[in-house]
Amino acid sequence: IYDMPSFQKTMTRWLEVLDVPNIFKSFYGFIFSYMLPPQRYVLDVAEAIETWGVVGFPPKWPELWPKWTQYMETKKTISKDAWILVPSFLTAIKPDLSGFDENECWPAVFEDFVYWCKDNQ
Repeated sequence: IYDMPSFQKTMTRWLEVLDVPNIFKSFYGFIFSYMLPPQRYVLDVAEAIETWGVVGFPPKWPELWPKWTQYMETKKTISKDAWILVPSFLTAIKPDLSGFDENECWPAVFEDFVYWCKDNQ
């Protein structure tokens, strides 16, 4: 990449590739490991929120995204298990929080988010 037109062309191609679910899932998992500081097992929430914005999460869930980030700002870190499940969780529940099944095995951060939303309505 030597100039802006070639950069735009390359980015367009990459974004098309990342639309393939399995490729995105692998890339998204890699991001967590790549961003993780040495000797750490969790990622700082501020970095996670920034990264989610870069990979395009806000437009995918416009109703839930502001609530999710506001809730996450009350936390300090996010684990890899929770990181990996964020897209699945936000896809599974609706803006009114229907679709959330308490009997499913979500990490506690997701259950706490649902209860936080209900308390802050």
